[in-house]
Amino acid sequence: MYGWVYDSLQALGLTLGTIALCALPIAASWLFLSTALGRTQEGLAIKTDDQGEPEWQSR
Repeated sequence: MYGWVYDSLQALGLTLGTIALCALPIAASWLFLSTALGRTQEGLAIKTDDQGEPEWQSR
């Protein structure tokens, strides 16, 4: 899939360096999202009780 995107951007006249600069904000967004999701998961894992069920889950 990414090969098609790369070929399309090259067809528009973009060089490898320009394509890398365009990909930089996307990579930064993925880094931010994965960090936020990881911290949220860690917080939920800490809030589990001894039976492995989250405290907020209704019984």
